Amino acid sequence: MSQVATSDLVVVTQVYPQKAVPASQSTQPSHKVDDPVQKFLRGQPRPVGTVQILIGILSISCGIIKLQTIDTLISLTKTPLWAGVLYIVSGSLCIATDRNPKMPLVKVTLIMNLVSAITSFGVMILYCVDMALLNMEQYCLVNENSSESQSAQECMWMSRTLKSSEQGISGTLLFFATLELCLAISMSVFGFKTIYYNESKYHMISHQACEDIQDPHASIINYSQDDMTDCSPSTT
Repeated sequence: MSQVATSDLVVVTQVYPQKAVPASQSTQPSHKVDDPVQKFLRGQPRPVGTVQILIGILSISCGIIKLQTIDTLISLTKTPLWAGVLYIVSGSLCIATDRNPKMPLVKVTLIMNLVSAITSFGVMILYCVDMALLNMEQYCLVNENSSESQSAQECMWMSRTLKSSEQGISGTLLFFATLELCLAISMSVFGFKTIYYNESKYHMISHQACEDIQDPHASIINYSQDDMTDCSPSTT
């Protein structure tokens, strides 16, 4: 502030500083995820992957219990074990894609979730067949005349109890497979949308690059070499 006195008139001059630009507007984020991958991240791959890993661990645990009992369709094929490993791999890829959102990881995650969805559907059918064909009374009929076996009435009671336990484990595995099917389909849908959007965006940029190269009055834009691969003249 300055003052200038001239006879009876006093002139006061005050300089106001230029309004500072907020730091949030002047600085740009150092890391920005590609727009196509943002569509995949909307599907929340980290929580979904965590649930898939838990489903895989629980499926393996129930499968180990199932293998300790009688020979059934599930125990002979060891379905809960290899299916649980597949669920864990799918969930791990979802978490890895969330941490490092790149298009190659999105494609690998899509493939694994498609395999997981198809496997879960087949496993669901296998569990339903196993529950329908489970017949524990046959063991009582075989051992009915054995001197070391218990009475037929006690054997039937034990067979019903064991059958309920077996069906309970199979029902739990069926629930896990159904939940995994829903999660895998969800991730597959977001993966398809991401890849489709990425391909559409690539073709749009390539087309725009060709038009700018052919137009002498177009503004200069730094296009990558991949964007201009479709602009090369055809040789005859």
